[in-house]
Amino acid sequence: MLLRHAWKELEKKFSILFVLNLALGLSGLLAVETYRASLKSSLQENAQNILGADLAISARRPFTQNEIEIISEFQKNTLSNSEFIETYSMIQSNKESRLVLLKGIGANFPVRGFIELHKKGVIESGKASAILTDNKIWIESPLAEQLNLDIGSSLKIGDKVFIVDDFITSDPTQSFRSLTLSGRIFMSLENLYHTKLIRPESTVSFVKVYKIQNYLEAQPLADQWSQKFTDPSIRIRAASDAASDSGRMLSYLADFLGLSALVALFLSSLGAAYLFRTWLLKRTKVFAIHQVLGFSYKQAISIPIIQITLLSLLAVPLSYSLAFLEIRLINLLIQSINPMNINISIAPISILITLLISILGSTLLSVPFLFSLRTQNPKELLSNFISEPKWNIITLLLFIPALILFALLSLYEAQSYRIAGVFLASLLFSSAFFFGAGYAFLSLLKKVPTVKFAWPIRQAFLYLSRSGHRSLAAFSAIAIGVLLLNLLPQLRASLSAEIENPDQKNLPAFFLFDIQQDQIDEVIRLVKEKKSKLENISPMVRARLLSINDEEFERKKRAEGFQTREEENEARFRNRGFNLSYRNNLRSSESIHSGVEFNHSKEEIAQISLEQRFAKRLNINLGDILKFDIQGVELQGRVVNFRTVKWTSFQPNFFVLFQEGFLEDAPQIFLGSIMRSKEIEEIRFELSRLYPNISVIDLKSTIEKGLDLLSKMQWCLNLMSIIVLFTGFVVLLSIANQQSELRAWEVSLLQSLGAHKKQIFIQRSVEFSLLCFCAGLLGSGLSIFLSWIISWIFFEGTFVIAFTPLALSVALTLILGNLVLTLGSSDSWRKQPNEVLNNPS
Repeated sequence: MLLRHAWKELEKKFSILFVLNLALGLSGLLAVETYRASLKSSLQENAQNILGADLAISARRPFTQNEIEIISEFQKNTLSNSEFIETYSMIQSNKESRLVLLKGIGANFPVRGFIELHKKGVIESGKASAILTDNKIWIESPLAEQLNLDIGSSLKIGDKVFIVDDFITSDPTQSFRSLTLSGRIFMSLENLYHTKLIRPESTVSFVKVYKIQNYLEAQPLADQWSQKFTDPSIRIRAASDAASDSGRMLSYLADFLGLSALVALFLSSLGAAYLFRTWLLKRTKVFAIHQVLGFSYKQAISIPIIQITLLSLLAVPLSYSLAFLEIRLINLLIQSINPMNINISIAPISILITLLISILGSTLLSVPFLFSLRTQNPKELLSNFISEPKWNIITLLLFIPALILFALLSLYEAQSYRIAGVFLASLLFSSAFFFGAGYAFLSLLKKVPTVKFAWPIRQAFLYLSRSGHRSLAAFSAIAIGVLLLNLLPQLRASLSAEIENPDQKNLPAFFLFDIQQDQIDEVIRLVKEKKSKLENISPMVRARLLSINDEEFERKKRAEGFQTREEENEARFRNRGFNLSYRNNLRSSESIHSGVEFNHSKEEIAQISLEQRFAKRLNINLGDILKFDIQGVELQGRVVNFRTVKWTSFQPNFFVLFQEGFLEDAPQIFLGSIMRSKEIEEIRFELSRLYPNISVIDLKSTIEKGLDLLSKMQWCLNLMSIIVLFTGFVVLLSIANQQSELRAWEVSLLQSLGAHKKQIFIQRSVEFSLLCFCAGLLGSGLSIFLSWIISWIFFEGTFVIAFTPLALSVALTLILGNLVLTLGSSDSWRKQPNEVLNNPS
């Protein structure tokens, strides 16, 4: 009976607006969750193809005899095995030189998955090495186009000449590099050694891959055997881990898309709360009548709770439809970043979670408003004049459960306690700031001299100054939407200025690494002959950390269940080798964060400087004693300072820096940079001809690729920002409609006194234009301020304002604001004044 009664009492317009508000906020969250689940599912389905195996053991150095014995024991539990080696090299063709990733494959490669070639088609597991014999190579199609190579063309790599046998059109196997700087070339493992590019200190990955009986046992097996290796830099990975690593960037993007979706949910909740509050005030007499008829307070409030629950249920199918469209747009944008095919499907569990959030969130938001009616008795509610319920501390505290729910959602979406905390603090601060600033601005309108203004404009100023609080929810919603829409373009402008301004930043042309000890002097001489200079020369020594203050530095075990991004980062930093360098002086890109500089006196124990964020991840403090193993030789050092490093300087920088006098005799390679000059292309060509093992990275090209990737990611995030802004305007539409109903009698009275509809429309248009313009201006202003803070923290003060997005966003709010006014007030314009004045209720 209560259910039927509650359904009959629902107002059509309120129901439509409430459902639309809620569905729009839920759709973004459902879209992101669906995409996240689809991404994870697609990665796991293709995990064996991505790794080319069920399990892999990898290292950045040749395996020791003891490690080979452990690996041999491990191989007894596998069905088949193979291996491959990866290294970078410079190659030449037709006066062109390119950095490529060489992949030498052993027998039975790949043990899982496939490789698709242009001429030979799909090469199934175990067959690639049997086909890739003699002096044949397979080359990725885009790289072949860059080098103008055809099938049958010859190409010299190191000391050996190869014939292009086929083009790689699809290679799902995942490189063990964190960043793909170049195209890939496949050859046999034997031929890779014949190139003589594998040198003792070269940057090389040695990988052994395995096929096991039961794929589901891969992860437990990887966890078990990883503990048998003392060196944490040796990684045993299951296919599922490789898939997760492959999709890490997209997972991070999904995290931030999820946070943007939460902003939309927050704004839609504001709109829904405003609608419910207004609707509840209009229905206080009905609420009182229920109590007079014998309903208890609990029974009386059960009716609006049932109504809210019904509307929350109706919002889910609509959010499903909106989410489906948003998912398609997100996937279309992300395909430009990563071409991997992701099978999109909305899982039943996602719909169930959306349903729970919809019902629980709506109920928690309605409780404080319903509780506020407890302070008023039925007699007062039945009077002709209804005052707004008084709020007390208990009523305000009832909003805490809703905030807790939102905080838990933020943690889940961000996958990080730190990011979730910053997000919540920023959102609450921005909301409070916009509410306060909006209220202050509207209050200042009282002091604006409007005597000389036209009557509609004067009335608009007077109404806003007297009743501005009614529009603050819309004002804040629009301002937050504009803030998000402008934040990313502002950050991108600052980042571009940081790495593209040659006058201020002195950006190198090339970055060189893998320079061998017996090559460094010759490279310096060659560059000097070409009227340039090899700068920022930095030695690099590979090591592993044995202990901190005599406590063994242990490999981070795999965590079960929910794992934050901070925990993932700590695990990655622990399960890796260390690259050390040495010098006494800081570079222009470095500064002391805490501690003291090296004292330049050689003591019994070395002095060490750590990058401050790196030290924080590993929980290392000033004064700690670190012990390293450098190819069997142990070396201790004391941490004397933490450094802040400006990584965007593109100078060779290191997490761990020793003072001079301790690492000079260790096996090492060198890094360096070359500034741009007229002979820069000739220098690269000569380096690739004489020293193909030296990797030469074109920084300009790398930066352009990075900025292009940033732009594509920005479009994905802008899509969510547009959804947020649109949600703000739906909130504004809801408020405009409610205010049109509340002001219908006032508008009709003005018409009866001689005001034309055109004058009244101009008045309302000025109100909404002022509201949208101020909200857009304030949102844009705060986006500049926040961008400046972020730029100051991460880019050390480099800041540029992108004016075009600011102007476009403010113009967009003005246009949409007036469109919303027209839609929200359409019903009131159609009514005749006598019709409204005769029915003041």
